[in-house]
Amino acid sequence: IGLIALSALELKQGGAGTTAASSGGEAPPPAAPDSVTATINVPQEHVGKVVGVGGTMLAVIQDKTGTEVTVDQSTKELGFSVICVKANSREKIQMVEAIIENLTG
Repeated sequence: IGLIALSALELKQGGAGTTAASSGGEAPPPAAPDSVTATINVPQEHVGKVVGVGGTMLAVIQDKTGTEVTVDQSTKELGFSVICVKANSREKIQMVEAIIENLTG
């Protein structure tokens, strides 16, 4: 899907969501039983488009989709950052994927 390496398809159901998910590298809280998590690798040159000035675009994405979106930049020296998405349905994850594809595509 364009420039995004969608390891987002490595979905985790239930309490298995323990991937480091913020710019600080700490692990997110365990996922609720009805939650779905996904990760999306975004090329570093496009991360600013996804985050927005002061995190404004992340806030818009979260508001529009009803998801929790965090960014792990611990891999930026490798040329990408990991966008972590937590939602209560696969459809909401797909909405975030589509928005990120539009922003970076």
